[in-house]
Amino acid sequence: FKHMENICVSVVSILPSTLQVCRINRSDITKCTHPLLRMLFYQQSNSHWFFAMTLTTTEVTLVLEDGCISHFDENLIRVGDEKWRAFKIGMGSGEYLESAVVRTVTAPLARAKIFIFYISTFESDFILVPESKFEKAISILKPKSTPLADSIFSINGTHSQLHDSFEFVSKSLSVRHFQLLSASLKREHLHLFMEELVKMIFFSDPSETPLIQIVETEDEISLLLPSRFQGKLPSDVIVEGDIWQPIQRTNKRGFREVGIIVSLSESLVEKKIGMLYLSTFSSAFILVPSGSVSTTVKSLKAASFEVEDKRTPPTSTRSQVG
Repeated sequence: FKHMENICVSVVSILPSTLQVCRINRSDITKCTHPLLRMLFYQQSNSHWFFAMTLTTTEVTLVLEDGCISHFDENLIRVGDEKWRAFKIGMGSGEYLESAVVRTVTAPLARAKIFIFYISTFESDFILVPESKFEKAISILKPKSTPLADSIFSINGTHSQLHDSFEFVSKSLSVRHFQLLSASLKREHLHLFMEELVKMIFFSDPSETPLIQIVETEDEISLLLPSRFQGKLPSDVIVEGDIWQPIQRTNKRGFREVGIIVSLSESLVEKKIGMLYLSTFSSAFILVPSGSVSTTVKSLKAASFEVEDKRTPPTSTRSQVG
C-alpha cells in the first residue's frame, strides 16, 4: 500500500436482475430445505445468476432474484420492503486495500444519501442499492466519459481523506469470539464439497457455525467458513491466506442508515488495514485480518465507535449473533 493518488481502479459491472433481501429464522432452516437446495445446487440456466446466503446463530439472510421468492413458504420467509439492483465491484489495476475499495465505491453514494446493502466475497464485492435509486446511483458512480449504455466501467480510488460526517442510530460494535476463513470454489467442483456444505447449513449446531456465508455467481462460489475448516477443505478449494476476525454491528436499525460503511472503512484505510463487509437482514459484520484486531479496535474507538471485545467465548450460555 503506497501513498499514491490512485490507490485502485475498481471495475464495476451492473447485474441485470432485480434482487430481494429476505430473512428466515435459523431454527426454521430445515423447513426450507427444498428451495434452499434448489438455490444452492441446481440453478445453472441463468448466465447472470446471483444468490447469497448468510447464516448467523439466529437468522438466515437470503439475497436472491425477485422471481425466486415464490419457491419459499410465505409463512417462513420475511421479505424486505425494498427491491434492489446490484453493482459488482471487481479489483482492477493498481495497489489497493480492501478497505480502500470499500471506501471508494460507497463514499459517493453516501454523500447522495443512498443507503446500500454490501456483500464482500473472495474475488469481488457487491453493492445493492434500492431499485428506486438505481439510475441515480449509476449517474454517481459512472465516469462522465463513459457512455450511458455501458454496463461495465471503472472508477478510481484516492488516498485523500473524506472529511464527511454522518449521523447513525448506533455506533456500537462487538468483536466476536470466533474467526473465519475465506475460500473460493469453482462451480464444476461443487460436488466435491456438497456433502460438507449440506451438513454445515442444515445440521450443524449454530453455536459451532455462528457465521457462514455462501455467495454464488455464474462462475464462482465464494465461501466464508469457521476457521476450524482450515486444512480440511478439498484441494480444489482456493483458500485466502488471512484468517478474518468478525466485528459485529449491534443495534442496527433496518437498511436505511447512510454513511456507516464509509466511516468504518475510512478508519481502517488510515491504518492500512484490510476489510471485508457483510450486511445481513438484522445486523452487519466488518471482517479484519486476525493480526490487526488490536489496531482496528483502537482506530475505531478513536473514530468515536463503541467497541466491546467478546473474543473470550461464553461458557454457560450459547453465543448469540443477530
